[in-house]
Formats: sequence, C-alpha cells, structure tokens
Amino acid sequence: MALSPEQYRRVLDSLSEGVCTVAPDWTITSFNAQAQTLTGVSQEEALKLSFGELFHCEVCECATLLAGVMTSGTPIRDVATLLIDRQGRRIPVSLNAAPLRDESGRLAGLVAS
Repeated sequence: MALSPEQYRRVLDSLSEGVCTVAPDWTITSFNAQAQTLTGVSQEEALKLSFGELFHCEVCECATLLAGVMTSGTPIRDVATLLIDRQGRRIPVSLNAAPLRDESGRLAGLVAS
C-alpha cells in the first residue's frame, strides 16, 4: 500500500533529526518538525526560502558539501559541520545527504538530515 502525502509528512515529522529536501534550484521542498525546532523557522516560512536564504551559505561549509552531492550524485554520511542560521547561530550537526532522483533517474534534488 502506498503512503499518502499526509502519511509521508507524519513519517518525516516522527524522526528525531532535522530533515529537509532541496530542489536542484536550491528551493526547500520539505522541512520536518525537528528541522523547525532546530532552526526556529516554521515549515511554512522555510518552504518560501532557498537553502541559501535559510542558512548563511557564504560562510556555511554545509552548502559546499551539499553542492558536491548535487553535482556528483554521491551521498555523504556523518560529516561534522556547522549550520549557520539566519540569526547567525552556529548549529553543530552531523550532516547526511543523498541525491533524490525522478522516475527516469535524473537528479531531482537532495535530501539532507
């Protein structure tokens, strides 16, 4: 049985780690409850932002790491780094990211936690 969009949302929100998905143009396409808690940004607001608008990517190593995943298609696991939020807070994270592909195998974005 396939999950409905609401069931997928509940699965993501039940996770104890922050999870977001990002489109190839760097817009945020999902943002779970723990990501909201971690950043202090609501899902509604996050979905209106690009990854670079949500996090200070010019000084945030995670942007470089995620760009590598987006271009190479190679996942990363347990990379210790800092997210820098819009208030300038440094949030230590263990970054995991993997490419998301569409039905034909083309890159459709990435998932990061």
